[in-house]
Amino acid sequence: METKTEIRMENIRYQDIRDISGIEAAQAGLSRRIRSKEREIAESYENAMEHYSPAGLFAHGIKKISGELPIDRILLAAVRILKRKLK
Repeated sequence: METKTEIRMENIRYQDIRDISGIEAAQAGLSRRIRSKEREIAESYENAMEHYSPAGLFAHGIKKISGELPIDRILLAAVRILKRKLK
């Protein structure tokens, strides 16, 4: 069963902490929020790194200039031809 202190820890009101269990509940709630933010920041960083990688920027450029021409397919065919010639 949750106590009144545990329920209110999402919006920590330090003046409501009256005993050790209140401090522990506040600390646990704060730790959960910190871990959640850490995961959120790590995911955001990973997404940014993927998007701004050389391959990601190249793919974005290809999509922008392709318009009506299937440039990505043309480039893929060119790479395949080059690989065959190099073998």
